[in-house]
Amino acid sequence: MRAVLVTITASSLLSSAALAQDTDYRGLWVSTPYPSIEVAPGDDISFSLTVHNANRPPQRVALSVLDAPEDWDVRLLGGGKPVGAVFVGPDATANLQLELEPPAGTAKGEYSLTVRAAGSSDRFDLPLEVVIGETPPAKLELDPELPILPGTPDTAFRFNVELENGTGEDALIALSADAPPGFQVSFKERFGSQRLSSVAVEAGRTQGLEIEVRPPQGTEAGRYPVTVRAMAGEVAATTELMLDVSGQPALRLTAPGELLSGRVEAGEQTPLQLVLQNTGSAPAQGVRFSASQPQGWEIEFEPETVPVLPPGERVEVRALVTAPAEAIAGDYMLTLRANADAASANSEFRVTVRTSTLWGIVGLVVIAAAVAVLALAVMRYGRR
Repeated sequence: MRAVLVTITASSLLSSAALAQDTDYRGLWVSTPYPSIEVAPGDDISFSLTVHNANRPPQRVALSVLDAPEDWDVRLLGGGKPVGAVFVGPDATANLQLELEPPAGTAKGEYSLTVRAAGSSDRFDLPLEVVIGETPPAKLELDPELPILPGTPDTAFRFNVELENGTGEDALIALSADAPPGFQVSFKERFGSQRLSSVAVEAGRTQGLEIEVRPPQGTEAGRYPVTVRAMAGEVAATTELMLDVSGQPALRLTAPGELLSGRVEAGEQTPLQLVLQNTGSAPAQGVRFSASQPQGWEIEFEPETVPVLPPGERVEVRALVTAPAEAIAGDYMLTLRANADAASANSEFRVTVRTSTLWGIVGLVVIAAAVAVLALAVMRYGRR
């Protein structure tokens, strides 16, 4: 039954609370939490009843409904089955359900009836009232737990939203969202993993949803609204979620012309030109430089640190590379890094080592001397 409004009205008879407080009360009585209820046309009507036997011997109690509106279907149920009487022991109770079903087309208004309980020596009448009012409009509701969430451009913003089906019938509810360009929105059931484009919700029930929103990389700091929409036929509901995106630095370390290579002389300090960029949306604070290089190599940076690099700005840096004098000519890989408090970047540089001309001449002299010694040896010992 779809409950619209439940009210309690005063009765000329003793209330349940008053009877319970009077420890000297003796007799048979019937109570219900809500003796007057208001429903919409077409709704089922139900009263929870309790038969009390206070300070009386066990007895069989006959039950009847008096003065019910004409053509109404009236059912007294005990344990889910129709009953006409209950048995209650001393100071015991029995629980019942009174169900009423007005005929189609019943007019709005107030309707009265009486439940009578008759025991061996006592009788008790409980007046009840049903008010048939306006049919509530069909509706859906979206209720976010937290409509505004903070984060960065790398954050997956996850909103918990309750979807209530107030259409009066089971419905397959379509889900959609309007978000800024580049923002990705997905729907899942609360604690679920499967992405949804619609969800089935029973009439009068609520379904928990998790709505995930991912902003694109490089999103600038600011607030970004996302409108979520739920639709079941002609009935729709919307709610607005807000992403409070704070700026985040993003570093990029490269070289002029994107040429990540260079040449160095063995035993000499050679500068490599670098370019550090902040492609993020917030300043990079306290950028420090470091490197991974072959054993025996030395690398220094000028400047050693960059205190602040605003978003969209770049700065030139030099890596002073010294290969050992005995380094063999060839290609070597250097890893150069830039690290800030909230961002980092690294690049691989290929460095070609050249040995000096002097060492080449020395090498040739050594080779020539070896050849001469070998020739003399052949001439001297070859005649024997």
